[in-house]
Amino acid sequence: MESTAAAVLLVCDIQERFKDAIWHFDVVAKSAAFLADVCTELGVEAIATEQVPEKLGHTVAEVASALSRNAAAIEGAKAAAAAAAAAVAGTDIDDSDDLDCEVDDDTGADCEDKASAAAPGGPAPQMKPLVAVAKSSFSMLVPAVRSRLAAMAREGQSAACAGGPSLAGLTVVLVGIESHVCVQQTACALLAAGARVLVPADGVSSSRPAEHSRALRHLSARGADVVSCESVAFELLGSAAHPAFRAVQRLVKARAAAMDAAAAALLAGSTA
Repeated sequence: MESTAAAVLLVCDIQERFKDAIWHFDVVAKSAAFLADVCTELGVEAIATEQVPEKLGHTVAEVASALSRNAAAIEGAKAAAAAAAAAVAGTDIDDSDDLDCEVDDDTGADCEDKASAAAPGGPAPQMKPLVAVAKSSFSMLVPAVRSRLAAMAREGQSAACAGGPSLAGLTVVLVGIESHVCVQQTACALLAAGARVLVPADGVSSSRPAEHSRALRHLSARGADVVSCESVAFELLGSAAHPAFRAVQRLVKARAAAMDAAAAALLAGSTA
């Protein structure tokens, strides 16, 4: 793809309580962390959800650490861009006006609404990354997430996409669990809203292998691109001329060296 400006990584419910219940859970967690680190190198935001975290626990440490690195990088880049724009305009940026949208739920006001309310008649304050959004619905598209995705789509839309579906022009990489429940419902909602959806077969799973395979076939038939984590990394990168090529290549090589039969089994599910 030519630009990663209109791309986002969604990480669905990779939580502690699911460790022993999901087929090849460790591979899914490693895949999510890998893609979060790739996105960090490319300036692509990652958004995670947690299903009823008060009962099912929080995102596992390996993934949470990668998401935190991504959030820090994205926030830093946005702050630098805002400071540069303010310098050109001859104004100052007040960090106290930042909107803290790191944790939200599916009943609260969304970040876009907060930004609009905070800055009537002027530029909206910088919104912090949505690190972990609590939810009870199976789909990830709760108000806070949907609003953030819509804002990203608007920023990246060409004139040809303007006025179309709310997420037209947005590429979404979707990883997590379970393939046939939360991942499937999220992907279908994204497709219905006009987004392009990439589902890495080695980045999602279910409690039963047959459900994983069936979900991937269903999503492919609905229009999602069922791919691999490595292919996603190179698609987001776009070109060997990209400044982050070496960094992403190192991540890809390290992951390839650590991959085993479990990852191959998840990938095979896309053709089963």
